[in-house]
Amino acid sequence: MNSDNIFLIGKQHKICQDYSVSQGETIVMADGCSSSKDVDVGARLLALNCMEYLSRVRLFDNIEDNYNDIGYTSILLAQKVCKELKILTECL
Repeated sequence: MNSDNIFLIGKQHKICQDYSVSQGETIVMADGCSSSKDVDVGARLLALNCMEYLSRVRLFDNIEDNYNDIGYTSILLAQKVCKELKILTECL
């Protein structure tokens, strides 16, 4: 599958706070929340960790069996990365 995206930056934002990633037939998009610092990084971390989780789940289980865990696990993985990078988890 080929995919493309476009994000338009709001007039009050200096940088784009959104992120998307695609792999095979899966697309993950994250919308940064401008009320916190480093939300552009947070959106990227959430999307990338979600994609990583989805690729691991597909290898072992039926994704529908793990649907409720996708968001929770993606956030936990992203929080670990935030701690390693020494940035506040509020960016997520």
